[in-house]
Amino acid sequence: MDWKIVFSDIDGTVLNSKHELLISTIEVVQKLALKNIPFVLVSARMPKAMKLILDEMNLSYVERYFSDFLSHMETPDTPFELEGYTRRLDYPENMFVVGTVNIDETTYMFSPKVLDRANVIEFKPQKEDVFKVFSAAGTVGKMVPVNDGSAQAFLKLAKEIRTGKFAVDEDLTHYYTDVDGDFTGSNLDYVEGVFSDIYEIVQKYDFEFAFRTVKEIRNYIAAAYELLEKTEFNLNQIIDEQLLQKILPKIHGNKKEIGQMLEELTGLCDKYSLVLSKKKIEQMKGKLAKVQYASFI
Repeated sequence: MDWKIVFSDIDGTVLNSKHELLISTIEVVQKLALKNIPFVLVSARMPKAMKLILDEMNLSYVERYFSDFLSHMETPDTPFELEGYTRRLDYPENMFVVGTVNIDETTYMFSPKVLDRANVIEFKPQKEDVFKVFSAAGTVGKMVPVNDGSAQAFLKLAKEIRTGKFAVDEDLTHYYTDVDGDFTGSNLDYVEGVFSDIYEIVQKYDFEFAFRTVKEIRNYIAAAYELLEKTEFNLNQIIDEQLLQKILPKIHGNKKEIGQMLEELTGLCDKYSLVLSKKKIEQMKGKLAKVQYASFI
């Protein structure tokens, strides 16, 4: 049996001299996909970090085309089997997946399997930003590249965190103090205490989280601690972001199902000064009061 696969250089081939991806190139790649012919990027100067960007990824059920890949992300050292291709492929260390979604009557919501493996970041334009468009210049400023070593350093950090080699315990234990400056004890004990309180609340309403979520929260804290300047690192803010990105997106239901839970989470946010999460919960409570049903998005 004959097999076909297309290998392509990046600069000057997939991308033109202005580093643009032409519509005609996209159409050719799409035709290859329809014929089940793999299209593989190769280069003597590979990017330090390749980002797979899935625009409007929920126009169909994500699980139908992405479930195998999601499962494989948890075992990156295991070769990946691509349907229709006899050889086994390794999951590249420089591969990061970013997806955009819209929520309306033409799209599909994510399942718990997808939400468990993702950080959900919601973008809502503010009025002042929207109306700046009226007075904005008609041209887009040229992007300034970051220094050459930053991507490589980020990759190294990502690998350490993925493989569990970055130990946040010792570095973090004596760093954090609370708003009043009188917090004592292990920071990881503090983190565990906050999320234990969160767990006690959501478990009563069948929205408990498990091992994967806790592991990714630890990884997020480790990455934030390493990437941020120590004067900028705020553990409460990191906890707030993870409640917002990892726990709240899975909550949905009618007033009877989640009304009391949202009230209890509001009290928890007040207790630990989790400003971003409280703002989102208040939005969900407002929607619940209007239509008797609420979800994260």
